[in-house]
Amino acid sequence: SKPVRAGKVTAEGHWVSGRRRVFVAEARLVDEDGDEIGRGTGTFMRSRMALSSLPGYAAAGPSGLLDVDSRLPAHLEASAIIRLAESLGGFGTVLTKGERDAGTILLVTLCRGAGGVLYERMPQLDGSRSFVVAKREDPENPQDFSEYLARRRRQDQDMWLIEVDTVDPERFVARLGELR
Repeated sequence: SKPVRAGKVTAEGHWVSGRRRVFVAEARLVDEDGDEIGRGTGTFMRSRMALSSLPGYAAAGPSGLLDVDSRLPAHLEASAIIRLAESLGGFGTVLTKGERDAGTILLVTLCRGAGGVLYERMPQLDGSRSFVVAKREDPENPQDFSEYLARRRRQDQDMWLIEVDTVDPERFVARLGELR
């Protein structure tokens, strides 16, 4: 790396490795003389939706800077979910610990140990991110629910899986939405 005070800077990026959804890419910055002035490597997850219209993914503004999403780090959000469950007389636990800062949070709610419902936070049209039902446990086939959770974990090893057992799971999830 070397400092640049003027002139044209070009970014070059390429795929290094990865599978269908998670991959590693490398980028470098080159000055107008062709000298490398910076390098970076990152691990990324391919999205199934166009992100350019969502907050935090906008193009550079008039200042030349990108908008930055101000999401709470995943480990703090996980802790807040558990504390909320406990403050309402329920119980919460982390079943799978994910990436500390940016891991996706999946929430399984139960009522007295039964009736599992999986919620996942999804972007909404207004730019907010709300928990929505992704899967409900079938009482006739509870194994299907467990297998689904295991598949999701294999697809996204950065994800957090939190289980909350509370008297009124729907109210609990609504309360989470009020806190954002």
